[in-house]
Amino acid sequence: MWPFNWHSKAQHDDQAADEDNDVMTLKLSWSSSVIVQGFSLDARIGNHTIGRAHGTYETGIAFRLTRIDVLDPYKNNGYGKIMIHTLVGAAKKQKCPEFIIEGVSDSNTDAIRLYTRLGAHPVTPRLGKDKTDYRLLI
Repeated sequence: MWPFNWHSKAQHDDQAADEDNDVMTLKLSWSSSVIVQGFSLDARIGNHTIGRAHGTYETGIAFRLTRIDVLDPYKNNGYGKIMIHTLVGAAKKQKCPEFIIEGVSDSNTDAIRLYTRLGAHPVTPRLGKDKTDYRLLI
């Protein structure tokens, strides 16, 4: 299922002029230790890394997105949404009923708007007091 390609409509000036400019490639990687299970997601268009995400999960319990970043020239083109949808699919595969986006700054209104459009609701943060977590039941 992963990695897979997503064809976008957006083109950017800093991309090389090749036939793969509009193909978004996502690579989901899993890691595990005695203490924690983790994941990372890399998003690329052509030869350019445009975004990354990582977090932890407990199979059957919760999938926690600790950080997601999309480079400024690629923001507001739907790439973050595609990345989150991919991670929600991964959470379902791990049988996690909760998808939690951790540590969202209240000033990050674009991200909050995206998360709420996807059906996530603010919850008390697990870590820190100056940020909010968002929970999506899946």
